[in-house]
Amino acid sequence: MSLEPATLRSLVDARLVIEPGIAALAAKCGSDADRAALVELAPQCSASFVEDAERFLQLDVELHALILRMANNPFLERIHGKSGTAGAP
Repeated sequence: MSLEPATLRSLVDARLVIEPGIAALAAKCGSDADRAALVELAPQCSASFVEDAERFLQLDVELHALILRMANNPFLERIHGKSGTAGAP
């Protein structure tokens, strides 16, 4: 899938629909250890946004993967793997 403006807009729209539901499941199903990891990772991701774009992208992928794992839903993990959108739950 190419990331032409219309395709990118469609990806953003899809993420806006899907991600809140995944986040809600993550909040409900995640363990205390998962939550602690999220609390540690989120500020690192935010801080790197301005300072280091490459590091930001790496941390963003880690953050979204953690949230997806916290949702504990094999179907969501499977469709995420097939979407080819690394970093997006």
